[in-house]
Amino acid sequence: MKQEAVAEAVGEWKEGGVEGLVWDGAKSHGAEWGRAVGVKLVRLPPYAPELNPAEGVFEEVRRDVESRVYGTLEKRRRSWNECCRRS
Repeated sequence: MKQEAVAEAVGEWKEGGVEGLVWDGAKSHGAEWGRAVGVKLVRLPPYAPELNPAEGVFEEVRRDVESRVYGTLEKRRRSWNECCRRS
């Protein structure tokens, strides 16, 4: 997503009452637009999986799916899909 589009979306969120965003601070995710829009950016540490809820989901899926040997890629995909449906 281009910075202009992000700035526009965040500007709309700000108008709706959003006061700040949690931002990962990756160099590729520039934050100049945040200052331009006037929204507060709360930066995460460089690597903080414990602060990212999605990491917990991925950990559970990996624990269930990655500990097996599959005969085909399709069987592995089905296992991922079944695990995600259970979660």
